[in-house]
Amino acid sequence: MTDPAAADWTTEKVLEILRAQAAQGEHPSAQVFLADNVTATEVGDRARDIVTTAAAKTSSPDATINHVRRFAKSFSVSAAPDVIAAIAECRDVKSILPNRIDDVYPKPVGKSPA
Repeated sequence: MTDPAAADWTTEKVLEILRAQAAQGEHPSAQVFLADNVTATEVGDRARDIVTTAAAKTSSPDATINHVRRFAKSFSVSAAPDVIAAIAECRDVKSILPNRIDDVYPKPVGKSPA
């Protein structure tokens, strides 16, 4: 059985969130998780290749890699939503999430608001 909360983090939903951030004048950023076939030592090089290719594909020079996390096989990138969409299409990308998530704390169950 699939987790109903997982539907909130589909690539389409994440891109929708990033486009909304861009519409508000913010510069969107995302956390990009790489596929299992990418080794920890390759993460930095693959991140550069993926971002460079996506930026060239969309003719957008404003893509910046912020942090590379080798052991998580991920990197964060600040870019226009179209660039992040192109990044998400890359075969070495497993998933993406927005860097800014407003509400990640669990809600108390069975308690009335104080």
